Amino acid sequence: MTMTAQKNDDEPVVVTQRALRRIEREIKTRLRAFFRPGERLRLSVEDEEDFVCAKMSVKLPDESAHLQLEAAMIVQDQDPRFVEMTTSRKRMLGAIEFLASRLEEYFRSQRTMRFHVDWRLYPLEAATVRFRGQYLRPKLEKRADELLDDDNDGQEPT
Repeated sequence: MTMTAQKNDDEPVVVTQRALRRIEREIKTRLRAFFRPGERLRLSVEDEEDFVCAKMSVKLPDESAHLQLEAAMIVQDQDPRFVEMTTSRKRMLGAIEFLASRLEEYFRSQRTMRFHVDWRLYPLEAATVRFRGQYLRPKLEKRADELLDDDNDGQEPT
C-alpha cells in the first residue's frame, strides 16, 4: 500500500457495491491459484468518524467452511501526522490490502494458519492495523449443537 501526502478532509467513504465487487474480483484474480472451485470471496466495509473497518469472508459453496477476517484502522491507534496526511479512503484501502495479504498468507500456509478472535495490533508501514480472524465450520457446529441438545433432552438444566 502506498500512502500519499494529502490534506485530511475525512468525509465518510462511500463504497458502492459495484466497487466492492470489483475489488473482490481483483483479489480473487490475484490469488486465483489458491481458491477452490466455487469458493466465494465477499468484502464489506464500514466507515465512521474515528475508524474504518474492512471485513473479508471466504466461503465454500456448500457453506461447510467459512473464513472471516477483519481489519480496522482506528484514529486513536495512529500517529497524528499519519491521520493528518491520509484520507479515510486511503486508510480503508490499506485495511483491505492488509486483509488480502493475510488471506494470501493463509493460502500459502496450506490453509493451516490460525487466527485469533480478539483484536490484535499489527504495524503496516506508517500505520497500525487492528486485525482478527476466525475459521468456522457452520455445518459441523450446527451438528454439534444438535448433539448437545439431544444429550440434554429430558434432563434438568444445571
